[in-house]
Amino acid sequence: MFKYLDVIRKFHATYGGTSWLHYDEDFRRLAAKDPTMAWGDVDLKLWMKWMAPLKPSSNRQPQAAGDQQAPLRSQTSRTDDKS
Repeated sequence: MFKYLDVIRKFHATYGGTSWLHYDEDFRRLAAKDPTMAWGDVDLKLWMKWMAPLKPSSNRQPQAAGDQQAPLRSQTSRTDDKS
């Protein structure tokens, strides 16, 4: 179960949005029908349905960090220019 939680967390971190939630709901429906289903394995059909059409936003986090740092650098640069 912890492996499954890690998979969902990674989907959210990589793709953002709500695709991870749709994958989770569909996966749980399939698992309810088939109790022998391995929770730690990514279901490729569901991944293709919900994740593959999306562009990974793994750069989203570094960009967000860059967005936070960029104004600080810009402000520093402007301060340095005025000196």
